Amino acid sequence: MKNLVFMKFKNMAIKIWIKDEEVIIQLLNREKLIDEINFNQARDMSEKLLPAIDRILRKNRISLKEIKRFYLVSDLAESFTSYRIVQATVNTFNYLISCG
Repeated sequence: MKNLVFMKFKNMAIKIWIKDEEVIIQLLNREKLIDEINFNQARDMSEKLLPAIDRILRKNRISLKEIKRFYLVSDLAESFTSYRIVQATVNTFNYLISCG
């Protein structure tokens, strides 16, 4: 088996897309897609979102400290609970990043 060398990236970001019934979590480096995972959100966003973020980071051997920004893109209205859960999560992560 070959020894795998994982590159370290500098401007890493997580973009969370909410589209109808699907949530797509993308790992980006300078707007270039590195990896993505998706899941259906059927009234259990709060149970699936954080484990999905953890899964994409672990899969790519990236620590949360390497992420510089979280983004939210949504086709849902801001009044939907799923949107609000993701928005609160994104805001919390961005606040923690700004604190260092």
